Amino acid sequence: MGKKSKNKKLWSYFKIFLFFSLLLGLILLWAYFPFILNWIDKYNTPIQVPLRPTTDIHFKPFDFETHAQKIGEKYGTYGDSYGALNTLFSGLAFVFLILSLYLQGDELKAQRNEIKEQRREIKRSNKIAKQQRKITNQQAKLLKQQIKDAKQQHFNENFFNLLQEKNRRIESMKYRDLSGNAILNLFSHKFLNTIENIILEGMDDTNQEKYREHILDEVVNTYLSFYDQWGSPFERTLYINYINDLIHYIEDNAAKEYMSESIQLLRMYMTHDEIMCIAFLAMIYPYLGEKVNKYGLLANFNTDENMYAEIRLKLIFSKEAFEYY
Repeated sequence: MGKKSKNKKLWSYFKIFLFFSLLLGLILLWAYFPFILNWIDKYNTPIQVPLRPTTDIHFKPFDFETHAQKIGEKYGTYGDSYGALNTLFSGLAFVFLILSLYLQGDELKAQRNEIKEQRREIKRSNKIAKQQRKITNQQAKLLKQQIKDAKQQHFNENFFNLLQEKNRRIESMKYRDLSGNAILNLFSHKFLNTIENIILEGMDDTNQEKYREHILDEVVNTYLSFYDQWGSPFERTLYINYINDLIHYIEDNAAKEYMSESIQLLRMYMTHDEIMCIAFLAMIYPYLGEKVNKYGLLANFNTDENMYAEIRLKLIFSKEAFEYY
């Protein structure tokens, strides 16, 4: 690449030297043209040999021409000779024109090469810019994913803390001489016994609503009997509100693609007795029943051991309550 640049530089100097050489030659030719003619005239004029004297003597006539006239007579033809230079100058002008066009052609060629190089440079720049945009987009996606993962990690940490708080509330429950999971077991068995003992004889597709209301009435009466005797441990510990708030936290903070995973994790942190207690409470509190139906909180219900209860529960809750969200 360096050698090529050096050759271009030498060629440029040579063209400048050639131009000024031709110009100097033209000026010198114009200046010394008369002397050249004199030199030609001097060496081409024949020498006159004087004749032997005779009696016939001729006197040179008087020369009445002035010095300027002599010069005009002698050099008048020089002007015509200079006029002949017009053809030479025209030829030289044509030569200079050709040389100028040639030089301009070189300049145009150099400009075209420069433009081509600029285009190649622009293409390289565009390619680099495209790669940089691609890298920037990848970095933006990576950053977006990192932010998303960080938010999900933060959500998971808070969610696990909330699940532990749920378990602490269960452990803090008191009912008669029972506490914690023993209370859940008591309410679960009482609930299942209540709905399993409800007679559905005579029920068909036309009167299911009547039996549904009958089941709800029986469950409410059973719950009130607990409440009237010893009070409800679920109200005392705000367990019902906490479960509802826990589901709201999932709805408001979990990413859409993690909703199912979060609901499944909530179900995993519930024993079967707790699930039955939630079904029990959902029949008392409709807003909790909506969450049970929407997120399939009864999906882990043990149908093999509670076939009679299953029939009655499916009259109360929707099909989605028993399916995984």
